Order: sequence, then C-alpha cells, then structure tokens
Amino acid sequence: MAHPKSRRISPYVAKTIFRDLLQKDWSCTYQTLHFFDSMNPTLSDIESTLSLHIPQKFAEWEQTLHHITDDCDRFVWIWLLCKLAEMKVDWALSIKELTLERCELLRLPWNIGALKNLVLLDVSINSLYDLPESLQALSKLQKLYLHDNQFIVLPSWLSSLDLDLLYVVGNPLRQMPLNSKSLTLMDDMYDQLVDQLPYFTNLRHVLLQTRVFPEDCQWLIQQPHLETLEVHIATIAAGVKDVWKCTQLKALSFMDVYFLRIPDEIVQMTRLEKLTIEGTDLRSLPSKMGGCLPLKHLSIRGSSFKRVPPCVKHLVFLEYLELSCCEIRQIPKWLTNLKQLECLNLHKTEVSVVPEGILHLELLKKLVLSETNITTFPEWMRYMIHLDVLEIRNTRIPFSEILRLQFLLPQCQILF
Repeated sequence: MAHPKSRRISPYVAKTIFRDLLQKDWSCTYQTLHFFDSMNPTLSDIESTLSLHIPQKFAEWEQTLHHITDDCDRFVWIWLLCKLAEMKVDWALSIKELTLERCELLRLPWNIGALKNLVLLDVSINSLYDLPESLQALSKLQKLYLHDNQFIVLPSWLSSLDLDLLYVVGNPLRQMPLNSKSLTLMDDMYDQLVDQLPYFTNLRHVLLQTRVFPEDCQWLIQQPHLETLEVHIATIAAGVKDVWKCTQLKALSFMDVYFLRIPDEIVQMTRLEKLTIEGTDLRSLPSKMGGCLPLKHLSIRGSSFKRVPPCVKHLVFLEYLELSCCEIRQIPKWLTNLKQLECLNLHKTEVSVVPEGILHLELLKKLVLSETNITTFPEWMRYMIHLDVLEIRNTRIPFSEILRLQFLLPQCQILF
C-alpha cells in the first residue's frame, strides 16, 4: 500500500498561522515565538514568516519600539533585537545600553543574553516576576535596573554578575541573593530585609535611599569587600558615626542629606579615592581631611560653602575638583599645589575672575566656568595650550573675546 505524500505548509499559510498566534495573548505569543526560534530561522525566514522588517541600525530599532502600542508586538520586537545579536549582526551585538522601561513586559526574551556587550540594562516599571537565565552571559553588565516590577525573590545566580548597581526598589521582595555584590535599600525594603543584612558577606556597592539613616550599621562595617557607599535623601541620625568605620571604602557619596557633618575620623578611610557631596547643608570640611592623600576625586555641589575649604590644598593627588552651585567668590592662590589636577569645575559659583593659578596646572585638561560672574579672559590664558575643554555657558564674556581665545587655543573646545 502506497504511503500518502507528505504535505508541506505553504509559506503563506505558515505566515498567516504564526502572525495569528503571535497576536492572541501573552502566553500564546511567548510559546509560539519560542517554537519559531527553535527552528533556527534565517533573516529571510524572520522577514517572510513573521512579517518583520529587519532594521539596519539601533536607532531605527529603538524608534520603532517607541511606536509599537501592542505589548505582544513589543515583546516580539525585543526578541528580534536579541536574535540579530545572536546572529552576529554588528550593530545589534555592539549595543552597550538598552532601556526597556514602561514596555508592559511580563517576561524578557530568553535570548537576551546574546547582547553580550551590554553595560546597562533598564527594564524598570514593567510587570516582570522572573529573569531569563541567559542574563548570566552578560559579563560586561555593570548596571541593572529592575525597580517597580513584581519580583518577590531574585534568582541566586544574579550574584554571579559583577554589578556596580542593582536597583530593585519598588518590588514586593521578600529575599535577596545573600551573595549579592550590589544592594539598594529604601525604607520599605530596609524594613523587609533588615534581618537578612548581617548575612550579606560579598557586598561591593550599597545605595541607601532611606528617610532616616539606619542607626544600626554594623552590617555595613562588617562587609570586607565594600567599596562604594551612596546615601540619598536621608536625615542623618546617630548611626552615621559608624560610616567612618568603613575604612575599606573607595567611594563615598552623600546626596540630599541633611544634618551632615564630616568628622576628623574620615582620615581613617585610607583607601578613599572619591568623595561626592551634593545638595546638603554642609558648611565646611574638617582640617584633618587634608590627610586623605589617596583622594583623587572631590565633588561638592550645592552645599553652603562660601570659600574653598583650606584642607583641600593638602590633597595633592586630586585629579578632579568640583565646587559647583556654591557661594564661593574667590579661588585661593594655593590651588597651584594641586599639580595632578585634570578637571576643575566651578559651575554656578560667584567667581568673577579666572584664577591665575590654573596657568601652572600643567595637567589641567578641562575647566568649567559656566554661569559664573566672569566677564573677560585674562591675557595669560593664551598660554594654556594643554587645555582641551573650556565651558563658559551663560556668562557675560563678549563673543569677540571667545573667538579671539579660540584662535589662540585652536586645540581647545570652547563651549558657550
């Protein structure tokens, strides 16, 4: 008896079936696309069967994403991006930052690990409750934004990623991987996880966004690998005294923190390289802070400073100094002590004269004088041949002077 001939589905029928299934609902879309992906489709298959236009660059893909209104179609479009990276399409494989916030996602595509050059991934404000294991392949990922989703627990393998920032606030979390290298805590999360905190032993980066600084910080002090601590929008309570015992810190940041006082104990932070203070009521720095010789980056923005703290002249290894949005009127002559300085930022200060000492800072490459009271350039600025960038936005310096200085310093980019 002859066997009946096998029947092949015509491309038109396959296209109709796949497109119809993909547009049913989330579950159907996910399963259908997963089945299609298992067939190892070519670019031609993707175009003909799924009726998807293959973008030629990331900007085109991103623009299309913003115009898609259906959440299932949006998921398919994200899968396509990952598929193109999987197929070694250069522009897709080279993407470093991907923002998928507010995309109404219930899941991420299983092939997202193909975007191997991602440094930042933002999937915040969706309805995600799980993560695909292929994320483990993103060895270059530094920042992962998962906030405002539906995560109850995070997978333990997440701690294998070497993240600078894992931002998970706004989730109903009951547990974090105890081997996490990054931890962000707001009031509700702190209350939920406070009993677990002493069991974290591998933290490198901690961000506290609490209304009141926690009084018990022993869990912070006991972190042997902690390198970065950021404190945002907090009123400093008694517990802050323990921060200065975190002698292993390399970077410390206070933003919108009130009742902040920096004690002499900061000198005990013998590894501190970066200190950032923004939007606080801080009025001065302790004299002993001049002993923080490893400090390379000092940024003070929006504080109540009326002069450059004298202790700064002893920070001879500073490479970056910012004193923006302060009431400073004059830059002291001892600025010339800072021979390693590469960037000086005086944005939105009361400075009215370009400090002459900067002429002798031979490594200075960037000078920011935007929104200051400076009205003219001194003659000696023509000799600053080492300067790469000069920012003078919103000043009263005449345009003719700007052109003249640009002619004298052709290598310098003047932003006005």
